[in-house]
Amino acid sequence: RAEGRRTLLVVDNVHELDALSQTATVQLMRQSSAALLATTPDLLLCGEDLVRLWAEGMIRRIDLSPLDPADSLALMEQIAGGRLSALAAHTVWRQTRGNPLFTSLLCRDQITAGRLTEHGGIWTLAGPLSFNGEISDWLESWYRRIGPPERRIVDLVSLCPGIPLQVLLETADAQAAETLEEQGVLEVSHGDGSVRLRNPLYARLVA
Repeated sequence: RAEGRRTLLVVDNVHELDALSQTATVQLMRQSSAALLATTPDLLLCGEDLVRLWAEGMIRRIDLSPLDPADSLALMEQIAGGRLSALAAHTVWRQTRGNPLFTSLLCRDQITAGRLTEHGGIWTLAGPLSFNGEISDWLESWYRRIGPPERRIVDLVSLCPGIPLQVLLETADAQAAETLEEQGVLEVSHGDGSVRLRNPLYARLVA
C-alpha cells in the first residue's frame, strides 16, 4: 500500500517479538523496504539477527536516560493539561526517578484518585500519593512475567531494603540476582554490599 513511499516500522519492546516476526523485521530492513524505530530495555535480549543488524551498523543505538525534573514536569503538565505546583512535580519525580512510563501512569493515577486537583489554573497535591490504579496494574503484570527465582529476590529486597548481598544469596539464586542487576532492577552497593531495588516504586508496590 505504500506505493513506493518510505515506510516506518515502529516496534515497542522489540525483544518480545516471536522468532518469525523478528525474521520478517530483519528482512524488511535488509531489503530497505522499511525504516525501523524500535525500543528495548536491553539490545542483547533481542534475537541474533537483530543484534547482528546493530553489529553491522545497520541499526543506530541510542541509550535513553531518565527524565530530569524539568522534563518530568513538562510531561506531567502535558498530561494534566495545565501547570503543576513545584511540590506536586517534585513529589512524583522523587517516586519515579524520571522514568517516563512511571511518571505518566503515576500522574494519571493521582488525577483519577483526586490527589492532584486544579485550583486557579495550577494542579496541586491534595493528599499523599495514591499507588493504586494503572501503576499498580503495570507492576503486577511485570511481577507475574518474571520467573520464580527472580520473584523471590524481588520479594526479599522489597521487604528488606539494604539486605546484605551475602545474606540474600544464602536464600536466593545467584544467577537470578545477576539477571535482575543486568536488567537494572537490582542495585548492589559496592561500598557495603547492600542490595536494593533501583526504583523505589518497585519496592513500595511489591511490598
